[in-house]
Amino acid sequence: MEALENRLSAARTLWQEGDAAYGNKDYESAYQLYTEAHDLIMDCAAYHRRAHQKLISVTAKVGNYGEYLTDWLLLKVFYYVGIFKAISYVQNKSSYYSDLCKHAD
Repeated sequence: MEALENRLSAARTLWQEGDAAYGNKDYESAYQLYTEAHDLIMDCAAYHRRAHQKLISVTAKVGNYGEYLTDWLLLKVFYYVGIFKAISYVQNKSSYYSDLCKHAD
């Protein structure tokens, strides 16, 4: 597994690129970039939540209504019972306990 710091940095770069694509109404590219970032950081709770915050803005725009519903449920319902922390713990316990994963910037 690639070093956590490198994955978080790569995710931030992908988010910036995705934000630029979103700003240009290139929702397909934004979706792809946000998805790629998501896949890098699923073991880091705060970043994983942030990834779904980014994704929810484009999933319906590109017609992925099932994914939109999943994002909505994760962010509006399951977040409050600790779903992102649980996923992080299962994915990689060292990331779960890392100070880097406590807050997404």
